[in-house]
Amino acid sequence: MNKTKTWYVYHIINPQTNKVFYIGKGHGRRMTIHMVRALKWQKDGTIVNGGNKHLYNILLKIHKNNLEPIYSIVFESSIEKEALDREENDIKI
Repeated sequence: MNKTKTWYVYHIINPQTNKVFYIGKGHGRRMTIHMVRALKWQKDGTIVNGGNKHLYNILLKIHKNNLEPIYSIVFESSIEKEALDREENDIKI
């Protein structure tokens, strides 16, 4: 059975302001892995794959206030290029 990968574009929203502060493209657990990496960076200073310290700092501030970021999938496709195009467009907007 050939399983097709589903790509998606996601927005991460600050629950304190209800504003999008990050737009990304991924598949699987990509959109939620940022918080895991931010907490790891806070704990032991480890940055995975270059990391995004600006994103991590925002996520950690949200976490410090006992809140969770809001994750919203805004687009899905089996074609990575379509997701990439949508991500680029959303960032421009």
